[in-house]
Amino acid sequence: MPRNPFFQFREFTIWQDRCGMKVTADATLFGAYVARLGLALPPAAQVLDVGTGTGLLALMFAQLNPGRQIHAVELEPEAAQQAAENVAASPWAGQITVLVQSVQKLAETSPGAAYDLIISNPPFFGQSLPAPEASRRLARHSQAGLPPSELRAALAHLLKPTGQAWLLLPAQEARQWETQLSGLWPHTRLWFGHREGLPPHRLILGLGLAPALVHEVIHATQTREGRPTTWAAGLTAPFYLAS
Repeated sequence: MPRNPFFQFREFTIWQDRCGMKVTADATLFGAYVARLGLALPPAAQVLDVGTGTGLLALMFAQLNPGRQIHAVELEPEAAQQAAENVAASPWAGQITVLVQSVQKLAETSPGAAYDLIISNPPFFGQSLPAPEASRRLARHSQAGLPPSELRAALAHLLKPTGQAWLLLPAQEARQWETQLSGLWPHTRLWFGHREGLPPHRLILGLGLAPALVHEVIHATQTREGRPTTWAAGLTAPFYLAS
């Protein structure tokens, strides 16, 4: 499969792609991980990206899953507009539909059980002071636009019975988030940190609608010498610019 000319992720630092999209190492790793999950889905599977921002996760998912249809929901109009522009400028414009609305509204208007896979990098920093700008509050603070309780309820409503939801969470808030799942059950906890030997700072959490044995693993993005680990490099390899 050709490498994506729109992304340039190198050594897990912060970059901007050719569409002007801000890219972070954590979101890149999460996007690469969930994109691979799509390979196991049936061709007609329905995919939802909650809080798509500038479209990063949806675009990464589309690249590894040609023809798969993805709904990308974004509440903040300016971010949704940038997502739409990034999608239009990509080779996967026919796969992604950007919806300018909240996931709460989508859940209200949906009959439910609509999606086989839901992915989300939801607002972080629920316990910290709100950012001053409205758009940053929506993107970074859970209580501003997407409280955890409302996200949990929307996920439970929108997932098909055998569907899965995957979230990227801060490690310091992950356990608290899990204590009130409201009909959702964890099946995977993938912790990762910046460097081998350091505590993980993020959690990739896999959820379903039925109880399951939980698979738990810890990874690092860099070795002690500061080089990408085999795990991180393997995940992101399909999204590097061809040299």
